[in-house]
This record gives sequence, C-alpha cells and structure tokens, in this order.
Amino acid sequence: MVLPEYAIVGELRQSLLAAGALGSLMSGSGPTVFGIMPSLEQAAQARDSLRR
Repeated sequence: MVLPEYAIVGELRQSLLAAGALGSLMSGSGPTVFGIMPSLEQAAQARDSLRR
C-alpha cells in the first residue's frame, strides 16, 4: 500500500480536498495525484496554492 509508505500522497490528497476538490485520488501506482475541481477558476487557484 502506498499511503503508509509515502505520506506525501495523503497530504496532497488532503490539500486538494481543502482547496475545494470534489474528490481526489492517486492514479494507478504512480506518482500522480489529482483532484476534480468544480470550476477551472478553482483549479487554477488550487494549482497556484499548492505550488507554494
């Protein structure tokens, strides 16, 4: 299982949810974590916030 081994994945998922994502998942077993945002504007805000 990835989450116990790599806490950053869970942290990223929680950050996306806190930024307003309707849901957040890890893609496959790889390094991609994504969130489904309700609008393009919220997606851009979340991107900018998470980059900091």
